[in-house]
Amino acid sequence: MTPIFFKEFKLSLRPLVIWTSIMFLTAAFGMAEFYSLKDNLDVLMNGVSGMPRIVRIVFGVDAIPINTPLGCLACMQYFYGIIAFCFAASTGVFVVGKDERYKTADFLYTKPYGRSLVIGAKLMVAFIDVLVMAVVSLIGSLLFLVPLFPGANLASASVAFTIGLFLSSLVFLVAGTLCASLLKDHGQATLRSFLALALCYAIAFFVEFSGNISFLGILTPVRWFSPQAVTESGISAVYAALAIALFAAGAWHSIKSFSKRDLRA
Repeated sequence: MTPIFFKEFKLSLRPLVIWTSIMFLTAAFGMAEFYSLKDNLDVLMNGVSGMPRIVRIVFGVDAIPINTPLGCLACMQYFYGIIAFCFAASTGVFVVGKDERYKTADFLYTKPYGRSLVIGAKLMVAFIDVLVMAVVSLIGSLLFLVPLFPGANLASASVAFTIGLFLSSLVFLVAGTLCASLLKDHGQATLRSFLALALCYAIAFFVEFSGNISFLGILTPVRWFSPQAVTESGISAVYAALAIALFAAGAWHSIKSFSKRDLRA
């Protein structure tokens, strides 16, 4: 299993570097924007308040006032989430389906390793990649945003937000692996995984906009560890357990489904 793990990890490095660079540059861009506005956040708040509420929700500036340090961090965390969840969904599809896409399935799956072992190694690599992405988002916040507001104690909030980001990412990761293990076409698997992500965001927007159906937030991992939820209640043990259980169940089902599937060489 170890040779497979290191081979898969090496193959995943290029997309990982690209995505983490996007995350890091997003954090740097956020720092540049808020640095120029940190003494005029009320002006920014007035501009944001003039937007329709649905627009504020879509851009992640509705739940926590953006004229506060925590609101600035929450705004950036919202965009970190979009990047991290897209990465998780695409990584889930990529690690499982790339061998069929690049016509290397015959080479890999005729080696003296069972399919379950191979997919298990791939899932371990994907898990580490998603963890790295979450850590990079935390480093970005600690390097670029937290120093802008030295008295606001944003470091602890950044850590809590990152834990939630990682747990939610695991759900979208396993959604990608499930799509790739059930569908033979790589393009269709990618499309379905991103449609699932888009649906989760649509439900999250609808729940937040409605205001009186928050119980439906359980339907979307996007809301489980949102900055507002984590600020008010911390990391929910129920949602944390649910995310881990879904990841474990999805990983197991991905392994079983892929093991029974006819491969395209």
